[in-house]
Amino acid sequence: MNNIKNIPKCKICNKKLKFYGQSNGYTNTCSTSCSMKLKKKLGLMININEKRKRTVLKKYGVEHISYLEGIKNKKTKTMLIRYGVEWPSQTSKYLDKRKKTYKKKYGVDHFTKTKEFKKQSLNNFKNLVNQKTNSFIKIIKIIDPSINKLNKFKNPCKIIKFKCLTCLNIEQMPWETIRYRIKKFNTPCVVCSNVHKKLGGRSLKEKEVFEYIKEVYKGKIVENDRKIIKPYEIDILIPDKKLAIEFNGLYWHSTSKVNKNYHLNKLISMKKKGYKLITIFEHTWDNKKDVVKHNLKLLLDNKVLISNTTIKEIKDSEANKVHDKYNIKGKDNFDLNLALVNKKEIISVISLTNKNNIWEIKRNTLIKNIDNSLVIEYFINNYKPKSVIHKIDNLWPNENYNSFLFSKNIPPIIRSAIHDTFSYYDCGYSLFEWQNHNDKM
Repeated sequence: MNNIKNIPKCKICNKKLKFYGQSNGYTNTCSTSCSMKLKKKLGLMININEKRKRTVLKKYGVEHISYLEGIKNKKTKTMLIRYGVEWPSQTSKYLDKRKKTYKKKYGVDHFTKTKEFKKQSLNNFKNLVNQKTNSFIKIIKIIDPSINKLNKFKNPCKIIKFKCLTCLNIEQMPWETIRYRIKKFNTPCVVCSNVHKKLGGRSLKEKEVFEYIKEVYKGKIVENDRKIIKPYEIDILIPDKKLAIEFNGLYWHSTSKVNKNYHLNKLISMKKKGYKLITIFEHTWDNKKDVVKHNLKLLLDNKVLISNTTIKEIKDSEANKVHDKYNIKGKDNFDLNLALVNKKEIISVISLTNKNNIWEIKRNTLIKNIDNSLVIEYFINNYKPKSVIHKIDNLWPNENYNSFLFSKNIPPIIRSAIHDTFSYYDCGYSLFEWQNHNDKM
């Protein structure tokens, strides 16, 4: 037919083509797959994709229909109904198959655990560091904390040991610190940058805390005191207020740098000297700077006596506005919120939870520096609790009503910060408790 003596072959895979009748004849390719490949080869796919984008954009305002909220929701709903997950990659069948494939190919259940990945990852990082620092330092070694955490797919900040090309000083520090020092001092080297003198022997964030205290308090302030509890150093000491403040960077105060009782020992030692020690960790300052400033100012201000106050019960929504703005722990769900009010202005909120008439104070938030004992008295007299407990974080000890309660200590626990990049030991808790000895239940 049409002088075709031999059956034509596919222009992509060279297979013989099928005949589709006199009206259609032979196609150029043997399958849809080869047809797509031919269009790509001829540059036609670009025009088709662009045309599709323009059409969908004109009709729906997006480049692809999968971007539409209705389509997204339908896909998610279908996945949840059929498989109980939102994405195919979350199904147990997919995850098991992926693990088997990795074990077959690499001998481990995830590619990030392979020697090849670890080696390539460190090489890529080394190349990045060299690009940024080749005029400042020579890398001696990269210490990668993530090797021990690959099971959790974490990526902690790498530590770099290096030699300064100017003064030949050798030191090691986190990559984030190197980047910051280059930006701030034009070199990461502690000697060449003279960083300690420039920051007054403190980290930049510690300096921010110190400057704020100087701004709101005009009395005597002692920096980097090493006399009061030798050999420990106290970052900021305010003798007239019997107040001490520690600022802890997460790297140097993590579990890999200090022992379990380091922060607690400082707290106990300062308490023996008659001082209240406030401990501010770096991530708290980063995430809740205004709240920290408010609470520091309360500690530095003199207590105020406010008359004509009333106590009223308020909803969680109203209480949480106060907690979110003035309390480091922020908002939560509660069973009862009691506000101390003066001239329609809330000056403190205590929020509690209840289980079998055993109440726990979850938030004690002060807007002004007052004695909050009045609210506790009101609660005990009007709600008749079996007992009242308050677990106070020793990082921020608060003793404005503890004459009602007796205390016992809870040992330190490990906490984590910045998405588990660093873990650290806290100062433990103080558990304060009041019991109703008249309760016959």
